[in-house]
Amino acid sequence: MSRRRGEFEHRTSIFEGAFRAWSHLGGLDPEQLELKPAAELDPLTTPMANDPREAAEAKDKKSEPKNPDGTKRRTYPYEPLPRSGLAHPYVQAILSPWLGPDADHDAIQLGLTTLRTWWQHRRKGESGSAIAALGTDKMRGVVEGYTRHFFNLAHCLVINDKEQPPRTLHGKMKELEKIRNKRNKKRAREEQAGKLAALALNVHGFNPSDPNSAAAAAAAAVSADMPNDSNLSPLERLHAAQRRQLAESGGIHASIPGMGDINSMPLVPLKGKCIPGKIDLPGVVNAVNHHASQLAHRGGNGNGSSFPSGGEQFGDPGTTPVVFV
Repeated sequence: MSRRRGEFEHRTSIFEGAFRAWSHLGGLDPEQLELKPAAELDPLTTPMANDPREAAEAKDKKSEPKNPDGTKRRTYPYEPLPRSGLAHPYVQAILSPWLGPDADHDAIQLGLTTLRTWWQHRRKGESGSAIAALGTDKMRGVVEGYTRHFFNLAHCLVINDKEQPPRTLHGKMKELEKIRNKRNKKRAREEQAGKLAALALNVHGFNPSDPNSAAAAAAAAVSADMPNDSNLSPLERLHAAQRRQLAESGGIHASIPGMGDINSMPLVPLKGKCIPGKIDLPGVVNAVNHHASQLAHRGGNGNGSSFPSGGEQFGDPGTTPVVFV
């Protein structure tokens, strides 16, 4: 990482392109990311209009940045680097083209420190030396190329690999998730109430225009299915009848979660779709080990039982033994 000729321009163009891409991704709306491909959200062709982050940062900046020719320079609001550091693929992708494939551990750690320091200083705006170095037509094209490359990568990492998004986008995604969860819970309660009402009124001869007929039909439907168990209270018998009706209509599944075909291969969510050759190996190992532990705990049989299948070793299961006391 010596200060050879062109080193400053090379490093700054990579960092600046990654900064602009991460900033643009952080200002997008979560629903836009779900509905539109990366090409329609490109930071070069679809810049952010009326970004609220710019208004908040304008208070801390003394003057607006300008190009070497005096024209107004486009600004990019600050978005922090992922806190996980080198564990995040985006940080690795920034350092790789700068340090090269032969960088050792010390060089990578020094590069990460340099990147973090540069990123923090970039929060206050571009330096004069960076504007001058990247102001030529050639370097502008290089920075735009890096910006588009890093945006496509960051978009893929967040959407496909579910990596940590920029801080502002992460907050928006959390708010959207809360709203959707409340909406889904409300819809589920309404559907359950409607299903219970429909089951209670599902008898022949029901006239929806006659309230007396509806009440009689509901009473007849519940009374007919109530168990004749004197040990149960009327409320318990009512609940038992409703559960039986739900089970018959498919509203309740009697299957036990996790007791399917345990010999089938585990479903492993593979990451690394955005960077060739990068796979979430720890996740694969954990999933396989968990599946193996389940098989060992259940004896390795497909039916989930650790007892042998031969019935002759234990007598006739259809015969009732008689025990004399």
